[in-house]
Amino acid sequence: MRVLVVGASGFVGARVLDLLVAAGHEVTNLDVRPSARYPDLSVVGDVRDRTAVEPAIAGQDAVIVLAAQHLAAGDPLSLYESVNVGGAQILTEAAAAAGVTHVVLVSSAAVYGPGRTLSQETTPPEPADEFARTKLAAERVFAGWAAGDAGRSLTVVRPATVFGEGDRRTAPDTFPGLVAPILHRAFVPAGRGLNRRSLAYVGNLAAFVASRLDAAAGTVVVNFADKPDLRAADLVAAVRGGAGLRTHRVRIPVRIALLLAWFADLSARLTRRRPVLVVDWVRAFTAESTVATDRLEDLGYKPAVPLDEALERTLGGDTA
Repeated sequence: MRVLVVGASGFVGARVLDLLVAAGHEVTNLDVRPSARYPDLSVVGDVRDRTAVEPAIAGQDAVIVLAAQHLAAGDPLSLYESVNVGGAQILTEAAAAAGVTHVVLVSSAAVYGPGRTLSQETTPPEPADEFARTKLAAERVFAGWAAGDAGRSLTVVRPATVFGEGDRRTAPDTFPGLVAPILHRAFVPAGRGLNRRSLAYVGNLAAFVASRLDAAAGTVVVNFADKPDLRAADLVAAVRGGAGLRTHRVRIPVRIALLLAWFADLSARLTRRRPVLVVDWVRAFTAESTVATDRLEDLGYKPAVPLDEALERTLGGDTA
């Protein structure tokens, strides 16, 4: 099968490329930078540029869309709209013109909003930031493409917090962003640690994405997570235990932690230093953030790597 992967030079995309190449597919990667592993398969281009998208998508049987503007400090809000929504419009128009019938869109469970427990695919989304809002808008753009022809197949994947070996992301809502403060020797947990978080191992996510290339016609929206959900206290114990650090018995109430984080952020802004404790991290660490995976299981998903083994592999490497 001829497959275009849009945005495969990043953390998840590299794993997807590995699987597609190993399976013998004819693969092209369209990204703003070439893949470190597969430079010969890469075409440098932006999803906002029709002159890059249209020739890349011509002649393809299927498209996997990973490209997105992610949360990053200092980025103008207009980037989220132009990349995530504008890029979706250009991709769907090009896919329709090229006769592509299969698309897999990797979205995000962030569309449900923070503090949600076991969100199902039918749960009304409540995006809380520009990333989540525009990812949801992109889903709707692709749903419009799928509705334009009864023979088209669209799978929208909403992963929970993705983790795995070699992740270099640093935002507070990413796995390395959550883990980094836990490894600090002065770390004291915020809250009781009973809140749970759904996690998605990158290798398992990539395998599921690759498996949807020949999905039947129609639109399927599916949450992706590797169960069981992990309590914050268990995550702290796993991270600190793997690093040979003791787990604290003392905990700071969430309200006090948020107050300390606010002062740390203020001090960092005034002194132009990096804060040790940040409000966004405390909120991410103490929030309940789980998704239901009944539909995923109905599709026959079985993780190749169990969650405990995936965590052991990840924490045994460099996650911070």
